[in-house]
Amino acid sequence: MQKKQLLTRLDDRQANELETYINSKSMWSPITSFVEEKGLRNDYTKGDFINFLKEVKEENSMNYAVFSYYSLKNLAEALGIDVKWKFVRRKAKLRKPSDREQQKPTLSAGQVEKMVNAVKGNGYDYEKFFLALSTSYGCRRIELSRVKEKDILKDRLLVRTGKGGEVREQYLPKQIRPIVQNFEFKDRDFTVNILSDVFHDIREKAGVEKRDRMGWHSIRRGLVTEFRKKVSQTDGYSDADLFKFVRWKPNSRVEEMLSIYDNADPVEADREMFEIHPSIHYWEEN
Repeated sequence: MQKKQLLTRLDDRQANELETYINSKSMWSPITSFVEEKGLRNDYTKGDFINFLKEVKEENSMNYAVFSYYSLKNLAEALGIDVKWKFVRRKAKLRKPSDREQQKPTLSAGQVEKMVNAVKGNGYDYEKFFLALSTSYGCRRIELSRVKEKDILKDRLLVRTGKGGEVREQYLPKQIRPIVQNFEFKDRDFTVNILSDVFHDIREKAGVEKRDRMGWHSIRRGLVTEFRKKVSQTDGYSDADLFKFVRWKPNSRVEEMLSIYDNADPVEADREMFEIHPSIHYWEEN
C-alpha cells in the first residue's frame, strides 16, 4: 500500500493528522508495511504493534526498529488509538544496542577526499548532490532524505534536521553551489534505505574499505573531528560555533537559553565557519 492509497482510506481528520505527524517520506515505509500486514482498522491492539515491531527487529537493525516504533506511534495517534507506548517498546524488546552496534566508524580526511574525487570524476548527479551536502554540513541520513527542491535557495539551504535539533537555513558555499542548485529531483524518492545504498556505491568507487556500521554518519563524525582541531587552533572560533553549525540539540537548560538569546545571523555565522571548513576545498575545480 502506498502513502496516497493509505490517506484516501482514512477520514479527513485522520489523514490530516497523519500528514502532520509525519514530515519525512521515509517514515511512511513502516506504516504502510504495518497496514499491509494487519489491514487498515481503528481497533489495533497492543499485540498488533508488539508483534510487528518484533518482526522488524529480527529482520533489520536496531536503529530501524526504533525508527519504526516512532512511525507507528504517529499512526496510532492519528487514528486516536490509546496505546501505552512505553509498554509497547518494552515488550518489543528494543534493548540497548550491543557493543558492536555502538561502534562508531569515522571516515578520515583522506577517505573523504577519495570519495569526493571519485564522484567528481565518475559519479551520478545524485551521488555528487548527497555527498556534497554530507561533506559540507555533516548531514545525517534522515536530513539528506528530507531535502526538497524548494529548500535550495540562491545562497543558502534549508536543513530539516533530525534528532530534535534546530531546523535552519545554512549558507550554501560557492564550491558546491552548482552541484546543489543544478540537481534535478524529478520526483525521485530517496528514502533512508536508498541513501544507504548510495553511500556504499560511492565508497566502493573510492576504494574505501567497508567497516561495520559505516554510513553517512561516519562522514559527520569525521567532519566534527577535523573541525574541532581547526576550532581549537584558530582565534575567534569556539565549540559553540561548531555546535550550531552541525545542528545539535541543546542538552542542557543553559545551552538552550544561549541558543534562544543568540541573535547572530546563522547564515553569516556559517559563512565564517566555511572559512575554516576542513573539507569544502575538496569540491573546488582543479
